[in-house]
Formats: sequence, C-alpha cells, structure tokens
Amino acid sequence: MRVALDGAPLGLVAGGLRRYVEELTTALRAEFPADQFEPLTPSGGRWWLNGVWKHPFDVFHGTNFEVPVLPLRPAVVTVHDLAPWRYPANNPRVRQRTPWLLRLRLARFVITPSEAVRREVIGEFGLPADRVVATPLAAPEWMRPPREAPDVGPPFFLYVGDDIPRKNVQLIRDAAAALGVELRETRGRVPDRELPALYAAAAAVLYPSHYEGFGLPVLEAMQCGGAVITSRDPALMETGGEATLAVEPDGWVEAMRALLEQPERRRTLQKKALDRAQTFSWARTARATYDIYIAALR
Repeated sequence: MRVALDGAPLGLVAGGLRRYVEELTTALRAEFPADQFEPLTPSGGRWWLNGVWKHPFDVFHGTNFEVPVLPLRPAVVTVHDLAPWRYPANNPRVRQRTPWLLRLRLARFVITPSEAVRREVIGEFGLPADRVVATPLAAPEWMRPPREAPDVGPPFFLYVGDDIPRKNVQLIRDAAAALGVELRETRGRVPDRELPALYAAAAAVLYPSHYEGFGLPVLEAMQCGGAVITSRDPALMETGGEATLAVEPDGWVEAMRALLEQPERRRTLQKKALDRAQTFSWARTARATYDIYIAALR
C-alpha cells in the first residue's frame, strides 16, 4: 500500500501538528516496512492539495483538517480539535472549508486524537459514529526521565506552549502571584532535547488550557516523570487519567502549593504519570491509523 500524507505541518517550526506528522510517519515506516508512506509538501499556492493526485498512491491522509476536493482516490482526514469553531478568530480557512469536506464525505474516515474530540466531531457535523475513529497520540520515544537529576536551582513550575487565550496562561500568572512565586517569561523557545530534564525537575508542569484536543505536552511531561496539574478539560482528563491533578480554576493555588510543599505527594504523582505514559506509543498509533487506511480502501 502506498500512502501520501499532507506534509504541510512539517514546515512549522515546532508544535503538536509537526510532531504528529513526524512521529506518525516514522512509526508507520517502522511498523509496516513493506508499504510506502510519503509526506507531500505544499507547492502551487493555497490549492496545492488538488495537485496531489499526480503522485502514485492508494490512500491520502489529510493530517491537518483538509483533503483534496477531488475524490479521485480514498482519503482520510485528521480533525485535531474543534478549536477553529470554538475560537472563531483562529483558522478561518479550516472553519469555512472543513465542514463541507466532511459532510460531502470527501474523507471516508475522520481520525481524532481523543474520544472527547470524536464525540464533538460526530455531534458538530452529524457524521455516522462508525466513520469517526479516535487514535490517541504519544510522546516521542526519546522523551524519558534524565539519568541524573539536573542542577536547576530553586523549585520551579513549568508551562510549555503558546500564550494565546485558549491556553489560559493568565491563570498561571494569577496563581503564581498568590503563591509569591517569581515569574520568568523570557525563556522563549526551548530546544526539544532540553525538555525532558525540565519536565522531570519541575515542582509541577502546568497546563490550564480552556480547551484541547489531546494535550501532547501533558503526555510528554508524564513520560519524562513530571508531576502535572491540568484544567478539567475533557481531552486533558482523558489523556492524564488518574495520573494528573485535574483541578477547577479556583483550586490551582492549593494544588500548586501541595506539590511544592509535599515532596512525597509529588513523587506519588510522578510514579503514576510514568505508569500511565507507558500505555501510549507511536507504534500503537501507527497500527490504529493503518487499520483506518485499510478500511478506507475497502
């Protein structure tokens, strides 16, 4: 089988979309070496997807909300979340284009990263339940607890992600002020290879987002042995299970103080996080995605 994937997210500097395409492609190639998996990169302007048919493949995977409008071969699409519709200022092209692509069934199957988003997609677009499949993501294999504890100085809290309204970073600022914790917001973009040590050493990794499709930084932190506090967003709770502290907005100061002042509670949460993280893998994601390709061909 030959599968073409939308490789446009590979042009992003960082973030979950790039990680998804990179890790999924690598895992598919490792799990199914007899098949071909090729990310196609944009060419020819905004309608470049319509030109992908010149490439020889059996199935097209739209990794980022879109597939070609000409259904010359089977296609599947990944809908990562409903943020373009929940927060209309973002992604106007996706918000306008994706609904009719789905309703016209130009993609035979829809892939979501969580059951929470699967339920939303079925309800939002009126799709048959058997055409929407949740395939959880994973953290990169190399993201593991450091062999030696890094010298990072005084205890600190860590947030990894964008500072946009949906991420609710202001809650961290308010909680830090209530705790009397100094904020240092000048770190900027951190190289990926530095993240495991930071995740593991933090008093807690904080993820107060209003809305997520999966919460990849949460799982990355867990796999590195980080203690994680999240909002009670359904997708974040699904990803973290019982291995994170999922708290209401008024509980953040108390939760942060507990992990800062109670090392044993933090260690217990770290152990749960490591155990929970082992239930996710890109190999598993690749196998589930491959099954969807096969079903699309049928």
